Amino acid sequence: MSKKLKYDEFYRKYKNLVYQTAFEYSDCDSYLAEDVMQETFITLYQNIDTMNLTNVASWLITIAKNKTINEIKHQKHLVMESALEDSEKILPTVPDLEFHYLNKEASAERAQTCSIILEAMLEKNQRWHTATTQYYQMGIPRETVADNMGITVGVLDSLLHRSKEWAKKNYGVVYKETRH
Repeated sequence: MSKKLKYDEFYRKYKNLVYQTAFEYSDCDSYLAEDVMQETFITLYQNIDTMNLTNVASWLITIAKNKTINEIKHQKHLVMESALEDSEKILPTVPDLEFHYLNKEASAERAQTCSIILEAMLEKNQRWHTATTQYYQMGIPRETVADNMGITVGVLDSLLHRSKEWAKKNYGVVYKETRH
């Protein structure tokens, strides 16, 4: 099998897994996740002839995770460097810092709650989990999600509705908190 055919097969098979890994490690930054996914598959293409192809999935996950972590470190470094260069920059007031901290804490709690709900949903119904993750978390258009799952958009809408109703029923107030 040619390099191009192997690459295409792995891309189709693992693109969502790589994106989801980068998305989770980037604290739900879809733009960074897309960039990392592209870089990961470029790395795969460059190394496909010399690698052991029996463990491609774990290799891709590891590459995506490391690239995401490195990019976050790089972004933080650029922000710090920029702040140091700009000596006239006004520092935020204490209430601004407190608001930022509380906002970040609330965001982390929502992400943790979403993870718990999605984990339980995966155990309950894998199709609900796939539809919910791809549409709500990854932001993939409904038509594409439906195509990926081999169903119509109407069936996808039904799956999404049932999964939301299940989450509301089983997680009530906790589910509502994730909506803000």
